[in-house]
Amino acid sequence: MLEKRKYKRAEVEELLTRQKTEYLETINALKEKTELLSSENITLAAKVSEFEKENAVISSAIKSAEQKAEEIENGAKMRYKLKVAELKAFCKRFDLYFSRIMKAYPDYHAVGDAKRVFDEINAIVNGEGSAEEKINAVSKALPKKGKKIFDPQSKIDEYIAATGENGFSLDEVLNPGELHLEDLCKELGLTEEE
Repeated sequence: MLEKRKYKRAEVEELLTRQKTEYLETINALKEKTELLSSENITLAAKVSEFEKENAVISSAIKSAEQKAEEIENGAKMRYKLKVAELKAFCKRFDLYFSRIMKAYPDYHAVGDAKRVFDEINAIVNGEGSAEEKINAVSKALPKKGKKIFDPQSKIDEYIAATGENGFSLDEVLNPGELHLEDLCKELGLTEEE
């Protein structure tokens, strides 16, 4: 049957052998490539698993941080509300007090100044706005105390002026002159007098 088609048996067998060899080489190359891709797929699957674990840890940490931030924020809001409640109670207690003081000392400017500050705080505390806004406004409304500059020379001068008539002499302290140890010990009561 092969001979009728103008091919010799040896040529057909050679052609088949060559095709078989080519197919086997292609199959082997494809098997190697499949094994390589399968190995790479396993490695990538392991990396994906690691990323998913890391993502779960990060997601958990973010949720925990958000919860903690919410707790802190709620705690701060509660503290602001408590401070406003304390200020309202203060205003109620001291409203009568300032009214009596103003009647007793109507011309004393310090009482008037204190009453104006109190009225401003009272208006803020009982006015509109969040607790945080009220606390910040009250802090701004309070008068700031000025710091005095420390002047040691004036303090020394005041001390000298106050003690100068009592027999204290700064000159004697700085220049004591001739000292006798025995006399000093007797003055201090460290030795018995003879």
